[in-house]
Amino acid sequence: MDVGGDTNIGDERVLPQDYLNESDERSALREDVGRDTNIGNERVKKPYLEDRLHEPETMTFKIHAMKILCIAVVSLFILSAAKCHKESENCHHTIAIRNNSARQVVIAFRSYHGDSCSLQGPVVNANDTYAYWSGRSCWEERANEVDPSAIYFVDPAHYNDPTKFYICDSVPLKNTTLKQFQVNTDELRNTNFIVTYP
Repeated sequence: MDVGGDTNIGDERVLPQDYLNESDERSALREDVGRDTNIGNERVKKPYLEDRLHEPETMTFKIHAMKILCIAVVSLFILSAAKCHKESENCHHTIAIRNNSARQVVIAFRSYHGDSCSLQGPVVNANDTYAYWSGRSCWEERANEVDPSAIYFVDPAHYNDPTKFYICDSVPLKNTTLKQFQVNTDELRNTNFIVTYP
């Protein structure tokens, strides 16, 4: 007699005694998965655990989990968008910066990296306009900050490397600033949020 293995008596499968005494479901699943069994006179292969992951109950769970994840992502997006200010009379995200000169100029803002600074911005062609978007904050808010933003009009021939940061006191030495405009809410409103060079 085969001790410890499955035994078939007629059409019934008899499990070994040590299997019947185990109460741990994981152990029972480990014993049962992947073994052949007899149904009548036919030998039938039972699915392995990997195959059971594709059974309808498991697939339903995966679909349900994906729906919950999608709903959570969409909700997060909606909440973050709701916090954004819309363009309004008291909140302007964009200002127009006009280069009315006959030369190219760099329209730059001071960027910080720790204790270091750099002027960074695009080169704007002569008689061209650049629309500068402030991001999620309004220009009105930026004008009321402790350190309000300034717009620098810089000569492209003497402009710091915008990929590097310098001691903040040395930034004026590394740039030839043609004009500096301190962001001021009243002045922006008076000019309809258009800043002009020169």
